[in-house]
Amino acid sequence: MKRHLFSLFFATLTALFAQPNDIFEAAKSTNLTPQNLPTNTTLATPATPMAQPVAPTPTLTSSKPTPTPKKITIKDATLQAINSLRAMPQICAQPTTPLVWSDSLYNAAKEHALDMAVNNMLSHEGSGTNTDITAKKLGLNRGSHFYERVNKEKDSKKALSGELLLAVSANAMKTPKEVLNYWINRSNDCKVIMDKRFSKVALSKVINNKTQKAYWVLLLAGARAK
Repeated sequence: MKRHLFSLFFATLTALFAQPNDIFEAAKSTNLTPQNLPTNTTLATPATPMAQPVAPTPTLTSSKPTPTPKKITIKDATLQAINSLRAMPQICAQPTTPLVWSDSLYNAAKEHALDMAVNNMLSHEGSGTNTDITAKKLGLNRGSHFYERVNKEKDSKKALSGELLLAVSANAMKTPKEVLNYWINRSNDCKVIMDKRFSKVALSKVINNKTQKAYWVLLLAGARAK
């Protein structure tokens, strides 16, 4: 009886341990290819990954403001042009010292440019009218002279001074450089521009809107030798 029960127990264990191997071998021997599949079998296709939305590339903008071009004043343009001429040999003279701007000379030059524009004239002597400010201030019964406009005194030549004038179409010469280049090529005017005794300068321009004529006045001054 005991021997029979032992045999039965051993047979059951054998069956239990043999089953996984049989299943493994069956699975290993099965060739699952499209040719061996039943006609109603569908092969699973790998899912196509969904495209991820592409974030837009940010546009880089500069927060730095665009610089505003510097406006060239008549002062800057005059000093650059006249000192460039004085730094080189000219038809009338050798290179000489640079000049500095004078607001006092500018006021005198502007006064005379306006006087000439209003009265349609070209002269070193003022008009003697209401627009000849120096003549009115000094109580003159005539037009003012350029050295009186420079020194602010009647018949005064305390400071050495020179004046150049030009009346031209407003569209013909528009810049200090153009006007100075015109004067430098005229012998007598060249001598005024290149005079080494001068140390100060100013240039003014006034346009008569009715005639469209521009009146230019250049004034130079320096100390007289003692």
